[in-house]
Amino acid sequence: MALTKVSPSLFQASNNVTSVTVGGSANTISLTFDSNGVITAASNIALNLNSVTGELTVSGNTTTNGTGFTKIASGTTAQRPTSNVAGYIRYNTTESTYEVYTSSGWKLLDTTPYPYPVEYLVIAGGGGGSGATVSVSEGTGGGAGGYLTGSVSLSVGTTYSFVLGAGGAGGGGGGGGTSGVNTTGLSLTAIGGGGAGYGFGAGSPGGSGGSCGGQGGTNGSGTPGQGFASLGGRGGGAGGTSGVGLASSITGSSVSRGGGGGGAENAGGDGGGAGGYPGSSSTSGTANSGGGGGGGKAAPGRQSAASGGSGVVILSIPTVSYTGTTTGTPNVTTSGANTIVQFISSGSYTA
Repeated sequence: MALTKVSPSLFQASNNVTSVTVGGSANTISLTFDSNGVITAASNIALNLNSVTGELTVSGNTTTNGTGFTKIASGTTAQRPTSNVAGYIRYNTTESTYEVYTSSGWKLLDTTPYPYPVEYLVIAGGGGGSGATVSVSEGTGGGAGGYLTGSVSLSVGTTYSFVLGAGGAGGGGGGGGTSGVNTTGLSLTAIGGGGAGYGFGAGSPGGSGGSCGGQGGTNGSGTPGQGFASLGGRGGGAGGTSGVGLASSITGSSVSRGGGGGGAENAGGDGGGAGGYPGSSSTSGTANSGGGGGGGKAAPGRQSAASGGSGVVILSIPTVSYTGTTTGTPNVTTSGANTIVQFISSGSYTA
C-alpha cells in the first residue's frame, strides 16, 4: 500500500516503530515529510507498530493478513464524530452494537447470528388395527406412521412449532381401523399410518408402508419418502406378522420405531402393537413410536382391535446453540456435544 499522509507524531520514539520493510528486505530508511505529515518520497512500505498516536491516512486498498482480529473504533453515542463521512464504522458502547454512517445518518449494522444445523426425526401416528368376529376371526394390524429423518438449519429467533399426530383408533368387533394422524413441523408432514381393513376390505394407504387389508382384502400402499414404500412397517395380515420399523441413533443410542401392528396371534413390529390371542386382547402401538395397532381375535365372540401409537418429533441440537426456549414440556437430554429435545406432545422450540 502507499502511505500518503501521517501525523508527524507517528514517528516519535514512543510509538515503538521496531522495523520498516521495503521491497521485501529489512532495511533502515529515512522518511521525509512536511509539516502537514505528507510523505513525499516513500511507497509500498510495511510498518511493524506496537501502537500509533495520531491520525493515519492511507490512499489505496489495504490488506490485513493476521489471523487474530482487527479492532475498530468504539465509543458512546455522545462520542460519535462530529464531522461524518458515509462509510464510517464504529462500535457503539451505549447501544452495544456496531453502526455505520450513511447518507441518512448512523444506522445499525445487522449482526444476526448465522443459522445452525439440527438433525430431526419426525414420525406420524400409527394406524389402528381391525376387529374380529366369529365369521372373520382374525383381524389385521394397522400400518406405521410416516417416518422422516434428516437435517435442517434453524434461524436464530424463529419459533418452530410441532403438532404430533395421534394414533388411529382400532376397529370394533366387525370394523376396520382408522388411519393415524399426520405429524407436522419444520415444514415437513409425516403421513399417518393406514388403518387396517376388515373382512374383505382393503387397507388404507399410509405413511410408512400402509396397512394390511382384511382377510382377502388389498393391502394399503405406502407413501414414497415416508420411511417404507413396500411391506416394511405394514400391519400384519390376518394371522400374520407385521413389518419391522427403522432404527435411529438420534438420541445417542439406536432405537427402532415405526413398526406395523401385528395380525391376530402375532407380535407387532418395532413399536407396533401385538395382535389378539384367544382370551387376550390386542395391544396398542407404543406411544411416540408411530407403531400400528394390533388386530383383534375372535375368542369366541367379537373382539375390538387396538389403536396405533402416537407420533413423535426429536431434535438433536448443538448444545452451544441450544436456547432452552420450548413449549409442550419435551424431554430434554444430552448426548455428546448435542442436546436432544424429544417432543412427546405438541409444542415448539425457539432457536
